[in-house]
Amino acid sequence: MPNVLLIARGLELSAEALRMIVGNNTNDDIPVKDINVASANIFTGMTILLEASATSAWTAESDLQDEEAIEVNNGTASAAFKGISNILHMYYTLLPDNGSATLEMSVLHAKVHKEVCEIAQKKVFTVNDTLFVVPAFNTLLANGCEEADSFGVGVINSDFNPFRYSENSPDVGSEVVGLTVWRGRDRQPVHHLPKPVDMIIPRDKQRNTSSGVYKHTGWIKSWDDITVVPFRPQRARTALIIILSISSTSHPDLDMPHMQLVWQKASAPTADSFKAADWTTVLPVPQAQQYTLQLPYTHNNTNLTSHPYSWLLPSEALNVSKLDIQDNMTFYLANACNVTK
Repeated sequence: MPNVLLIARGLELSAEALRMIVGNNTNDDIPVKDINVASANIFTGMTILLEASATSAWTAESDLQDEEAIEVNNGTASAAFKGISNILHMYYTLLPDNGSATLEMSVLHAKVHKEVCEIAQKKVFTVNDTLFVVPAFNTLLANGCEEADSFGVGVINSDFNPFRYSENSPDVGSEVVGLTVWRGRDRQPVHHLPKPVDMIIPRDKQRNTSSGVYKHTGWIKSWDDITVVPFRPQRARTALIIILSISSTSHPDLDMPHMQLVWQKASAPTADSFKAADWTTVLPVPQAQQYTLQLPYTHNNTNLTSHPYSWLLPSEALNVSKLDIQDNMTFYLANACNVTK
């Protein structure tokens, strides 16, 4: 076991040395392919060590007397994370503005993205099968672009729990995500970010295209207007979660509008066909029908309440068949104002 810790610390020092060598390479005389090969070898070793420490920690949990194993697991995981951080920081300094770099193993994935600080635009990118919606980088920290000409975000996504060594997450068995923010060349803490970072981790572990997140932006310019969104489901018995985000209204003196949703197969709905649709509902959901979940393990006993402009269409309501998939059948979701004129 001590040999494992020595290997981890050796890889950690190698990553730190590589970062320093590349950072001091002002003449750019080190070929990028050599940097990539060295980085890939270090990342491969770190991945193997992290997975081994997680497995060992799981075993050690049943043997409270194995203090040496716990210490080795802690040191190994700590060295691995520091090594990966050095590699990502190295790529961050190498990247041009608006550039990205990715390191991938079958169970561990890392990505770093760099942008000019002044760019005030959301970013959507994926690491492995996890979707990230990151606000404008210059809004991630309270002091914004002060004394920095660039921003970076680094993400680590693992298919196992690499923090098992810490003994504070024995029940975590899902994918785990880590986030790092750089301002200029300085690494910044990510707790209490002024703007949230949305992370969507799919529950479908088959890693196919059967699950997806779709965003459609449309305008309803009058009470008689509608928006129509086409869908081509990728598998039978698909379910659909609908979330409406109403950003503005031309009648601010009125309450938030009631929106009618229609789901239709083969042909796009029209204003005249709304009443004859196979499935329809009206949002927002009345407050009495919204559900609330208590999160008992949070420090402030947080409650999670359903969104009034959200709806779950179960597979029975969508009625997507295998024949529909074979025929590339198009389904349509339409949205219109529902008001009493």
